[in-house]
Amino acid sequence: MNIVGIHDGHNSSVTIVQNGKVLAACQEERLTRVKNQGGSPVNALHESLRISGLGTLDSIDQFVIAGRVSQPPYITRQDVLDDYAYKSMYSKSAMGALRSVVSDNDLIRNLWLRLQKYQTSSAQRMRSSFLIDEGVPFEKVQFIDHHTAHASSAYYGMANYDERILVLTNDGAGDGLCGTVSIGYEGQLQRIGQISEDNSLATIFAMITYMMGMVPLEHEYKIMGLAPYYRGDVKNNKVYQGLVNIFEWDQETPFLWRRSDHIPRVGYLWKYLENLLHNQRFDSVAASMQAYTEMFMVEWVKRCIRETGVTRVAVAGGTFMNVKANQALLDIPDVEELFVFPSCGDETNSVGAAYWSYAHSQLSDHKTVNIHKLGSIYWGGEFSDHEIENVLENFKFNSKEVIYKKHDNIESIVAELLSTDKVVARFKGRMEFGARALGNRSILAKPSDLQVVQYINDIIKSRDFWMPFAPAVLAEYSDDYFRKNKPISASYMVMSFDTKKSKRGDIIASLHPQDGTARPQEVYSDMNSDFASLLQEYRSITGEAVLLNTSFNLHGYPLVYSPLDALNVFNRSGLEYMALGNYLVSKCEK
Repeated sequence: MNIVGIHDGHNSSVTIVQNGKVLAACQEERLTRVKNQGGSPVNALHESLRISGLGTLDSIDQFVIAGRVSQPPYITRQDVLDDYAYKSMYSKSAMGALRSVVSDNDLIRNLWLRLQKYQTSSAQRMRSSFLIDEGVPFEKVQFIDHHTAHASSAYYGMANYDERILVLTNDGAGDGLCGTVSIGYEGQLQRIGQISEDNSLATIFAMITYMMGMVPLEHEYKIMGLAPYYRGDVKNNKVYQGLVNIFEWDQETPFLWRRSDHIPRVGYLWKYLENLLHNQRFDSVAASMQAYTEMFMVEWVKRCIRETGVTRVAVAGGTFMNVKANQALLDIPDVEELFVFPSCGDETNSVGAAYWSYAHSQLSDHKTVNIHKLGSIYWGGEFSDHEIENVLENFKFNSKEVIYKKHDNIESIVAELLSTDKVVARFKGRMEFGARALGNRSILAKPSDLQVVQYINDIIKSRDFWMPFAPAVLAEYSDDYFRKNKPISASYMVMSFDTKKSKRGDIIASLHPQDGTARPQEVYSDMNSDFASLLQEYRSITGEAVLLNTSFNLHGYPLVYSPLDALNVFNRSGLEYMALGNYLVSKCEK
C-alpha cells in the first residue's frame, strides 16, 4: 500500500510510505530555496515520487493531508513577520480588546467554531486542488487532525506496541488545539485530553521571539541559546514570575491547563507581555522564557504520568524542538523511557499523516500494525558522482582558482584535512529530513579548536555569536564525552546532555560556551556507514571520536539539497574545502 502524507502549512513537506516504511520524504524549502517555504508542496511531491521510484501519482493508493482546518498562509518568512506585526497592533487596539472579551463568551465561541466547521469542506477542496489539477480524484484525498498527525509520528516512530505509551503533543496551534494527551497501546491511539490553542505555551514563546526582534516559528532556538548567559536568579526574575501567572492547572483534569483569571486568550496577550518585558535585558527575557518552558513541561509530564500511571513517553510537536526542555523531561525520575520524534515541528506531520493512514488501514482489516521503530531518516535525494562531475564541469567559479579531484578514499582525505584544523563541507548520500544536518549536508571541523567557531561564523554562516555548534560522535564512544542519566539513543540531535568535564577541552568548540551542554548526533554505522567511516578515520589520527557538525547552508537559507546548491554556497562563502560526493573541491590562491 502506497500512501502520500502531506503537510501544506508552514515548512510544507511530503512523505511517501509503502507498507509502513518511509520510502522518501522532502521539504518544499529544499527545492525552492526559501527557508521554511509553506503552502502546497508541489515540488516536494514530485521529488518524493522520483526518489521513491514509484514515479507517478497513479501508483499512490491514498493521499493524506495533515490538518482539517486551513493552515495560516505563511509562504515566506516575511508572511510570518507581517502576520505577527498585524496581530500585535490589532490585539492592542480598541477593536481587538472588544473582540478579546466577546470571543470568551461561550455562545459566540461555539457559533464561530460551527461556522469554521461549515467552511472546512470547501477549504479542504481548495487545499487539495494542486492534487486534483494533476488528475488525483478527490475521493483519494483524506484530511486528518493536526495533533493526530503529531501523535502518530511519535507513537508509530517509537513503535512499542506491547506496552502502554503516554503520547504527548505540544505546539503553537493546529486545528484549534495546542496540545494533546493520548495513550498508545497495541497499535491504537486513544486521546484522553486536549488543550485549546487559546492556552498555547508555544505561541507565547513565538510572541516573545518576535518582540525580541527575531523571526517567530523559526528563531525560538536563539532564545534557548541565549538563556544560559543570564547570571541572575531566574526564579525571582520579574519576567519569569509574570509568565508563571498566565496558566493554572485544571482541578478536575489535573494534566490539562487553562488561563488564569483575568488573563486574555493567548492571541491577545501582547499588551501583558510588553508590560512584562519593558526595560528588561535580552538575557533576562530569554532565561525567563526558557526556564518557564522547562518548568511547565516537566510539571505537565509529571502530572500526566501521575494520572495515567504510564511511564514510557513519546512526544512530538514544535515545542519539543527545545532540546534543553527535552533534557529536563528525560531527567524526571518517573520517566522510564523518552522518545522524541526527530525534527518534530509541523514538517514531520506529513510523516505522521502517512503513518496514521497506514496504521488505520491495518487496524480496520484486523491486522497487527507493522510500522517499525524509526531508524535512518536520510529520506531525501541522492546524487551520483557522474551527476556531480557534470555540475562541476559546467559551474562558473569566482576569482579564486578551484581544483577538484575524485578520490576512492574521500573519507580518509577529509579526516586528514580536519585533523590539520581545516573546515570541510560534506555533501554525500541521501539528504537528511528535517531541521538538523546529520552529516550528509554538513560543515565539519575539529571540535577542540575554538578558532573555528569565529571562522565558521564570520566566513561562512553569519550566525549570532552566542549560538553554539553541535558535535557528531561515534555512537560507541558517546559515553566518553556525554553524561546521560538514563540510557537513550541520540541519533537525531533532539536532546541536549551535560558533558564530562574531563573531555570538555577536546570538544569545546561544539559545546554551549556558558553551560557546557551539547546537542550531539550519535553516528551509527548501520544508519550512515560513510559518515561513521569518516569519524573512525578521524579517531585513528587524533584519538578523538567527535567532530563539530553544523548545517551546510548560508544563514537564512535551507540546507543545500543538490550539487548545484552546494557549489553555490561554496562559491559565495569563505569555505576552502568541500567533499562533494567522492570529489574533493578546493580553493587555491592564484
